[in-house]
Amino acid sequence: MNKWESRQREIREAQPVADETSLFAVSDLYQSIFNFKGSPLSYWDFPYWIPVLNSIRLTESVPQSMRRILLLCSRQVGKSVFIGVNGVGKSIEMDNFTTIITQPTDKQISRFSVDTLKKLNKDSITTDVFYYDRAKDQRQVKNKSYSNGSRIVLANIYSSVLSARGIPGDMMMIDEYQDTPEHNALIVEKSLQKSPYRYKIFSGTPLHPDNIIQKQFDISTGTTWMIRCKACGHWNGPLGLSHIGKNGLICEKCYRRINGREGQWVDARPTAKLEGFSINELGVPRDAKGATEWNEIIRIVEEEDMVTIKNELLGESYTDSKHPITTKDIASHCDSNRKYVTHESEITPDMTRFSFGGVDWAMETNPHRDKEKINSYTKLTIGHYDTLSCQLVIDFIKVYYGEEEDNDPAYVEKDIVKWSNAFDVKVLGLDYGVGHKENQRIVSVLGYERTMEFQYMGDLADFVTYDSLALKWIIMKSELITTFIDDLKNNHLYRFAKYDGETSEHATDLTCIYKYNNTHKRSTMYGKTKADDWLHGLIYLTLAFKYSMGMLDYKTR
Repeated sequence: MNKWESRQREIREAQPVADETSLFAVSDLYQSIFNFKGSPLSYWDFPYWIPVLNSIRLTESVPQSMRRILLLCSRQVGKSVFIGVNGVGKSIEMDNFTTIITQPTDKQISRFSVDTLKKLNKDSITTDVFYYDRAKDQRQVKNKSYSNGSRIVLANIYSSVLSARGIPGDMMMIDEYQDTPEHNALIVEKSLQKSPYRYKIFSGTPLHPDNIIQKQFDISTGTTWMIRCKACGHWNGPLGLSHIGKNGLICEKCYRRINGREGQWVDARPTAKLEGFSINELGVPRDAKGATEWNEIIRIVEEEDMVTIKNELLGESYTDSKHPITTKDIASHCDSNRKYVTHESEITPDMTRFSFGGVDWAMETNPHRDKEKINSYTKLTIGHYDTLSCQLVIDFIKVYYGEEEDNDPAYVEKDIVKWSNAFDVKVLGLDYGVGHKENQRIVSVLGYERTMEFQYMGDLADFVTYDSLALKWIIMKSELITTFIDDLKNNHLYRFAKYDGETSEHATDLTCIYKYNNTHKRSTMYGKTKADDWLHGLIYLTLAFKYSMGMLDYKTR
């Protein structure tokens, strides 16, 4: 017995052990009763999910504090199907069992409901005929009811937890955990307090090393899929770039082919209360009956940047100089003693002396807009200039998304005016683009002297120009983002409320931007990996502040 095998024996002996029959019954049961996309459910191409489905952490054999699983996943590993199978499976296994499944947005929830849950319930005779109860379904997209009293509740919890608050649950599965505000996730966890089960599953793709899902994985069991090479006996894992061969998965030592189907889970910290699995696309078997084509793996490695390779393919957190703003940068400017204002009664006199605001409109602002198609959210940001610290102190952030009234532009306009007046905002910076009509109605109330409309354009000699005929400010996006980064990191111009549960909910709007070189223009440009609404709201607020204070260099035309 070699040193590695000896270590594995120690690990196995340290783990809690349940009856072997019960351990394997769950995955066998689900594969025997479920159909998916017209075929019997099979984990032949995703063997790593079988031990997760059979995990003792999802039984009453361990203390409630240990009934927690974290899934650190790349893309294309069958995560959504696992969540759906586990949710529906528990619903028909147990009577009066409530499962809460959350994702950040309505679009993600609706896609999961239609693409996964609907197919599982409809394709399987067990659920379609015997268990699925359409009569009890009040809303098929958000609620799945079963004849034994069990149900699955779906909720989006990025900007609000109202759709999940107050629902007593037995199991929760928080998907895309890395994009879910920590405070909102904790509220959902509290819904399990009275349940005798309290099963908790967190899943998602890590982004930066200081992301919540990566931090949780680092204190978990750190369970990794390991594959032993039949040729040289070397144990391969975690699976990474050194295992990518021309035609398939290879041993990093002897370069012979290895098969993802022959792996096994290995714990780094077996006694940890949180069981954490690291699952990436390389673990998917790719023989004649493989789930995906290997050529796509080669394309990603050859054509995509390292951030995409690490995050999307390998499921690893990664950051580089291309992402100029980190979570650490933001957290270093947060005041642990402050929260953002949520009621007018919380506004203090110092917040109204030199106050400024910025509005970034959503992609679609028409009445009855389709939330499924929205990729960003209208955000209002208000802050004041503190003359003692010489900082812009952010006091208020509101996201107009998630509530029925947010569908109505007239309501949003009135609410923006209400908060601007409550804070006695001196100048409100407004996004000129898709919100121009809404801006005009706001300007008609607040007046031109209290508003500035900003429109991004490129190829200007001066990066801030006032168009006196159109009454708008034309600004250069890249130069202003660069200035914002400098003001944040070097000039320490901003002070935010505490990070956890407050600023953390908006931080990805800043950390998602990345730099790249435009070879045609020979300049640095900025892209984004997701919505960056707060970034632009802060830029508009800052321009309004600098203009009011006589600190803004601009030309007039």
